[in-house]
Amino acid sequence: MLAHRGYELLDERECRELLKLNGVGRIGLSIGALPAIFPVTYTVDGDSIVFSTPTGTQIAESSGRGVLAFETGQIDPDGRSGWSVLAVGMALELLDTDEWDPRGARRLFRLPIDLISGTRFVNHDGGRRQAA
Repeated sequence: MLAHRGYELLDERECRELLKLNGVGRIGLSIGALPAIFPVTYTVDGDSIVFSTPTGTQIAESSGRGVLAFETGQIDPDGRSGWSVLAVGMALELLDTDEWDPRGARRLFRLPIDLISGTRFVNHDGGRRQAA
């Protein structure tokens, strides 16, 4: 469905399929009532996004307390098309991760997907940029 010239809203099924294409995304959270965004590596596990972050970082200390936003996407190198998927949920720390990281250098989180939305965009003018 075209929502605006060059933008197409994606349905939930397509959003979930696109999530599986990347292994790098961004977590958005609030730190001291201010927005913060951090890159993370991730995998999709059923209806959840599983990501890790180094122990001691701001994201590790904040991820278990509140609602997080997760975004991933791709833009073609020619700049003419791309997509973005946004998922929202409350992260849960996976505490039994000794086999996964025996040194405890990273913390592992599961983000159940409570809300998901996505957009595909296409530059229909052949990639030409309009002057401001």
